[in-house]
Amino acid sequence: MKIAFFLRSSGYFRLAEFGIIELLNIDGVEVDIVFFGVDYHNDRLFSQTFREYLIELVDMKPNLNIVILSAKWASDFVRLEVIIGRKHSRKSENLEFFSHPELSKYIIPRGRAQTTSVFSKLKDMFKRLIVFSTHRQHSKYHLEKEKQLSEFFSARSYGAVLVSPVVNEVRAEIIGKAAKLASISSFGIISSWDNLTIKGKLRDDFNYYLVWGQGQKEEAITYHGIQPQKILVTGPYPFVYLMQSTESLKRDNRLNQFIWLTSSKFIVGNIEDEWELIEEFTTYCLRIGRVDLIKSLLIRLHPQTPRGSQGFFDWANGRRSNFIQNLARNQIICEFIESPSNRRSYLDQLVNSRCAIALATSAAVESHVTGLPVIAPPGSLSLRAFEGFKHGSLLDINNNGPVHRSQNWADVINFIDNPHQSISSESFQEFFGLDMDITSSSLNFARDIIKHATCW
Repeated sequence: MKIAFFLRSSGYFRLAEFGIIELLNIDGVEVDIVFFGVDYHNDRLFSQTFREYLIELVDMKPNLNIVILSAKWASDFVRLEVIIGRKHSRKSENLEFFSHPELSKYIIPRGRAQTTSVFSKLKDMFKRLIVFSTHRQHSKYHLEKEKQLSEFFSARSYGAVLVSPVVNEVRAEIIGKAAKLASISSFGIISSWDNLTIKGKLRDDFNYYLVWGQGQKEEAITYHGIQPQKILVTGPYPFVYLMQSTESLKRDNRLNQFIWLTSSKFIVGNIEDEWELIEEFTTYCLRIGRVDLIKSLLIRLHPQTPRGSQGFFDWANGRRSNFIQNLARNQIICEFIESPSNRRSYLDQLVNSRCAIALATSAAVESHVTGLPVIAPPGSLSLRAFEGFKHGSLLDINNNGPVHRSQNWADVINFIDNPHQSISSESFQEFFGLDMDITSSSLNFARDIIKHATCW
C-alpha cells in the first residue's frame, strides 16, 4: 500500500519522523513524503544538510520517496493563505472562524499588535475588500487544485493521505478534500500541544484526526465539533525520538553547564519578543554580576524563526550591549535538528543542561519528558493565554504541574542555582498521553493508519 505524507516544511518532518519510520518498517508499505510548503532551492529550513539526510534515508529505505511540489504550486497556496486566512488569524473580532465561544476569548493575534491609525484602518478595509471580491475566484481555484490533487492521488494509487499541520491551514483543507474526491482515507495530524486551542479552527475535511491523548480528543470534540469516532488517540509520538535517544544517556555533572532557553514565535506573537527575552535575561545577569550564567546560556530558536540564526545575529549585532554582541558571535545556537550528528549533539546538550527557561510550548513539554526542570520566564504571555484551558491550568506549580512559574528574574536565577523537578501531576501526563508507554506510541500511530486506510 502506498501512503502520501504531506508536510508543510522540514520542521514538521522532525515531528513526524519516527512515525514515518514505523510505517516504512511495515512490509508492503511505501511512503511518499510530500513537502507542500517549501521552495526547494531557497527555503532556509530545507538546507543542504537536510537534503543530504533525506538522501541517506532514501538509500536506507527503498520504500521511501520524496516528493516536492513545485515552487509555483506552493507559492500560490501561500498567497491564498495570506489573503483568505489573515482575516482569521490577525483579527480577534472575526469570531466566526472559531466554532466555540470559549475558544474565541483566547485568540492571540499573530505578528505585531494592530494599531488604530487611520492608515491601518484603511489598510484593513482594503484587505477585507480583496477577500470579498476574490472569494468566488478563490473558490474556483480551490476546486481546480482539488481536482489536480485527486488525479495525482489516483495516479499514485494511494491507500491513505496524511497531512501535517491541519489547523488554520488552507492548503491542508484542499488536500483533505482532494483525498475525499479520490475516495482515499485522509488523516489530519495534530502536530503540537496547543494546536486545538489558540491556533485557529480545525476544519472537518478529513476522515480521521490523530491526537496525542484523551485531552486533545476532548478539545477536538468540544472546540471544533469533530465527531468522536473520527478521532484516533495515538500517543505523543513526536516525543518518541527523545525518549528512545536519551534512555542510554546519563547526565555528566562535569558538563552540566548549560541553561536551556527556548521560545516560540507563535505564542509570543512577535518574533522579536523571543530575542528581547534573551536581552532581558542577560541584562539582569550583568546587573547582579552573574556573567557565568550568560556564558552557559544555550539558545534554542524556534524552527520557523524567520532567517533563523542569521536573523538573531543581525539583531544582536545591532544592540549596544557588547555582551549581547558577543552572545551572537560565540553562543551555541540550536536550530532544527536535521542530521544524526546534529541530533546527537543536541541530545547531549539537552541531557547536560541544568534547567530550561521555557515559555509554555511543546519545547517545555519536550524538556519535561526528558527529566529537565522547567521554569517559565516572568510575565509569560503564553501562560496567561492558556488560562481557561485544562492544559493551561495543568502548568501551574500550585497544581503540581511540570512548569514552574516565576514572578521576576530573581526567581529564575534562584531556580538555575537550585533546579528541581516539579511533581508531574498524573492529570498532566494523562492529558497529553504521556502516561502511555511512550516508546510504543509511534507503533500506535502506524497501526491506526494501516487499520483505517482505504485499502490494504
